[in-house]
Amino acid sequence: MNMSLSISGHTFRRFLLVLVVIVGTAALALSYAISAQLDRLVTVAVQSSGRRVIIANANLEADASLDWQTPLVLIPQDKQTFLDANVGFKAVSIINQLPWRQIEVSGVAYRPGTVLGSDEQYADIMGLRFAAGSFFAASDVTNRSRVAVLSERAATLLYGSSQHAVGKTFRGDRNIFVQRQVGGTPNRVESSYDSYTIVGVFRDVTAFERDVYGVPDYIVPYTVMFPADIPIMPFARTFVGRTVDVRPLEGITAGLRSYLSQTKKLETVKIAVWEGSLERGGASSVEQVRSSLQGLSLITELFGLAILIVAAFGVVSSMMAEAAERRREMAIKRALGNTIFKVTLELIINSLKLTVLGGIIGFGLSLVIQGFSKNYLHPFLEALQMNGTDLTASLFEPRSLLAPVIAVLLSGLFSFLPAMKSASASIVDGLKE
Repeated sequence: MNMSLSISGHTFRRFLLVLVVIVGTAALALSYAISAQLDRLVTVAVQSSGRRVIIANANLEADASLDWQTPLVLIPQDKQTFLDANVGFKAVSIINQLPWRQIEVSGVAYRPGTVLGSDEQYADIMGLRFAAGSFFAASDVTNRSRVAVLSERAATLLYGSSQHAVGKTFRGDRNIFVQRQVGGTPNRVESSYDSYTIVGVFRDVTAFERDVYGVPDYIVPYTVMFPADIPIMPFARTFVGRTVDVRPLEGITAGLRSYLSQTKKLETVKIAVWEGSLERGGASSVEQVRSSLQGLSLITELFGLAILIVAAFGVVSSMMAEAAERRREMAIKRALGNTIFKVTLELIINSLKLTVLGGIIGFGLSLVIQGFSKNYLHPFLEALQMNGTDLTASLFEPRSLLAPVIAVLLSGLFSFLPAMKSASASIVDGLKE
């Protein structure tokens, strides 16, 4: 009867040991998978291939407002000046927000949201990938061609799909007033609709990029904001640039200000450089988002590791209980010539076998529940003005393989001293058991 209870208790203890390791390994593997998603979001959406920054001919005030230089001193050709300044830019593009009120497709009016005027380099700077067609060319900018590039979601809304949108036209209300000469008297009249041909559809960016960086649904050559009979403005006040690395913005700003002061022969050149969108006027939260995501990733990993460490202590407790039951067996083995180290190693291996079993099951369990992990991050992402769909989760994150490996290493590390102490107990006392 006592033997039966002993065997039953021994089996139950081993079951609990495996269960604890399963929970600990699953928690750590899941935390690694989540942190991998967060790190990928930081890399792809925030700091992939350098920074995406706005350059404005203005000073950034303490309240995040912009004090524009009057008159403006930057011209479209200063795109090359920014590159020559050697402050880390690899590409620069002119940008202007266009205040379109609506567009018409087959007589149906739509409110377009943000419409951006830019040049042929914008797509490369923002890392846009195309689902159909391509971005407009430098000749389209020079010739004021009325062409447009749409996002996938805009193309789907207006034409049903990306492929069907290319080559189609729509009418855009530019919502500006121009001076017209009527009978020798200047007359301020509202501009009419213009027809635009769609030359490309780019794949939708993440919600984070769309909101924080201001990637629009409609992009046209910035030169079309000027009617054909009005000269293109010789000045430009806002640009977007891509840096070669993630260097401090303060250094970029100071370098540009110094270089422009020399080339423009001016005592004061107002320059503001920030990460984010044009409409936020320098009040960028990208750096805060980057730090918050990295902090959230670290906390997630530490939480999973803490659970696994608790599980490893459970392995030690179980091993010590088993060693107490096997004192006579260990004493006999030592009396027959086995060394303390050999007996210690046997105890550790027995616990490691159970740890490996629990680690494998725990890792498999993490794969099952990984698909639901994003739901737990939604509140944190929403607090950062981000969307949970930005987390590009995959079925398997290589980093999560570390979880069962760490489980085995912790089990072996924490088990060594208790196993050594049990194995080195007096042979005489052990034989009396």
